[in-house]
Amino acid sequence: MLVLNAIMAADGLQRLAMKTTLRQLKNIAVCCGLVLNVAANSSERLPQSSVAQGGSGGSPAALYPKTDAEAARFLTQATFGPSLSSIAELRRLGNSGYRAWIDRQIQMPRSEYLAPLDTLIAANVAAGKSLDSVRPYHFHNIWFDRVLHGKDQLRLRVAYALSQIFVVSAHSDLNTIELASYYDMLTKNAFGNYRTLLEKVTLHPAMGRYLSMWRNRKPGLGKDNLDVRSDLRDDTRPDENYAREIMQLFSIGTEMLNLDGTVKDGDSQKAGVQPIPTYSQETIKGFAHVFTGWNDGSCKVPEEFKPWHWKWCPQVDDTPAGERAHRMVALRYRLPMKPWGEGSPYADAFHAKATSKQLLNYPDVRLPGGVLPAGGTARGNMARALDNIFYHPNVAPFIARLFIQRLTTSNPTPDYVARVAGVFENNGRGVRGDLDATVRAILLDPEARDKSQAPAYFGKVREPIIRVANLYRALDAGSRSGRFEEAWIGDRTQQMVLDAPSVFNYYLPAYRSPNARHILAPELQMMTDSQVSTLNRFLEGKIYWDSYFGGFNPDKNEKTTQLSFNAFKPLLNQPRALVDKIDLLFTYGSMPPWFKDELLQTIARDKYNQHPDSEHYQRLRVANIIWLTVASPIYLVEGY
Repeated sequence: MLVLNAIMAADGLQRLAMKTTLRQLKNIAVCCGLVLNVAANSSERLPQSSVAQGGSGGSPAALYPKTDAEAARFLTQATFGPSLSSIAELRRLGNSGYRAWIDRQIQMPRSEYLAPLDTLIAANVAAGKSLDSVRPYHFHNIWFDRVLHGKDQLRLRVAYALSQIFVVSAHSDLNTIELASYYDMLTKNAFGNYRTLLEKVTLHPAMGRYLSMWRNRKPGLGKDNLDVRSDLRDDTRPDENYAREIMQLFSIGTEMLNLDGTVKDGDSQKAGVQPIPTYSQETIKGFAHVFTGWNDGSCKVPEEFKPWHWKWCPQVDDTPAGERAHRMVALRYRLPMKPWGEGSPYADAFHAKATSKQLLNYPDVRLPGGVLPAGGTARGNMARALDNIFYHPNVAPFIARLFIQRLTTSNPTPDYVARVAGVFENNGRGVRGDLDATVRAILLDPEARDKSQAPAYFGKVREPIIRVANLYRALDAGSRSGRFEEAWIGDRTQQMVLDAPSVFNYYLPAYRSPNARHILAPELQMMTDSQVSTLNRFLEGKIYWDSYFGGFNPDKNEKTTQLSFNAFKPLLNQPRALVDKIDLLFTYGSMPPWFKDELLQTIARDKYNQHPDSEHYQRLRVANIIWLTVASPIYLVEGY
């Protein structure tokens, strides 16, 4: 069993060992670090919704942070971590506080990912390098650079949440350009409308290739003979992959929900809740037929019908000799998919339009019985199918709960879910699916802003990427090159954006630690002995060996990302103030007294007092306290 040791010092310094087995760490974490092992092992269930019972849903949320700690807590939820400058910026907004900060963030220029890759590609071409020298880690480095230094932090955090819901992954045949283009699409639509986002996701070539909608064709065509005029027929049927996942993962889930996210009871006469399925195999089949006929967005309009053009359509960026553009610059990886033959006499030749299709059926459904009639076009039928999903009553609570889990807490109360879902259904101006309003509702909810209104289990585990980003932002990380360049950071964190092992992301939203009866802790699903050990060694190395006072460490190369301890230098002779500042940046003032006492005792034992002029011992004093903090369950859990 792995033991997590918060290694405190070197050169004979006494170490304060926070020795916690992985199983104990999970037990502590699911209880938010402070409610130690109480909630997880208690038979007390999570509260039921008061919305359904006519409850008011709590007192109004605070409008602005009254302390630096409150500002840091908000920024922990809304960004990739607070820094001293971002805390001060939020406090300067005064009484307009949170709302003004959100307004400013939404208006910030958007960080881009594809443009810097194109710049890199052009530089490589000029230097005579292969176009294939651009790899996924280049995109990952750009992503991390934006996370650390981007001004549009809220957009970046929301886009990251979207990437964990609408999953595509480099663990496939997707190339770097597709990934960057896909992430650009998420950032563009982070504060738009969910219906628009759903269509953008559906038609993006990365999603089309990842979940098999690209070149998905109507049934009845021979496997090798794609001539739609041929009499050759077989039992080939449309791929059902995207049809299933758009419902299961991207919109409604598998069980009918109340507005507060609780499962609807299909039979009150039976004991317990009897779930009602949201869709059937016939529904999957119907959507699979809708999602046929789509090909590269760069396909030329055919002048004549040639069946092999389905797989090898002439591209608008082909050379005069008919050669394909290199995949790093090809438009087919950047443009939204379009129906093959659109705009020609052969339009929709591969789209299944001959028969009706059973889609989702629910109260007040716009299609009678949820049936899409025969006929229509690929584009028109897809629009009606996405509308059919968009207006399903499950979308609001399903998406609201997923968003809440990614931003504030793994275990939102039913009231919290209902309030956010209500805003998703109607933003106050009659608009459904407004993501701007939905994000505001999540961050400004009384449970998110007022500790007295939050349950004891409020919070969530910091996943590896978040832990690294928090550390780097809090300590003003940088390099002499001015860029983030760590090629193997994904190996250190064992997690990276758009790099999940499957469409189910790195963890499931409903994951519970084995010893937790009712408390969800999704991020713990990816926590293994290897992952914890590897990440902790990486963080330890950064804190102890890649940190500095003043300028950059001259012993490091220009690409090394180094941590700045400058903000702590004036506090070297003020142990309590030093601990308080670290508490502010990493645990937003929530560090329990007993833990602070341990840190102060560690300071009292170090050798800085005997060597106050030694930069080694100056750095060691700060490094010890930071390392003890970020390696502890107190920091691991974004909680109370």
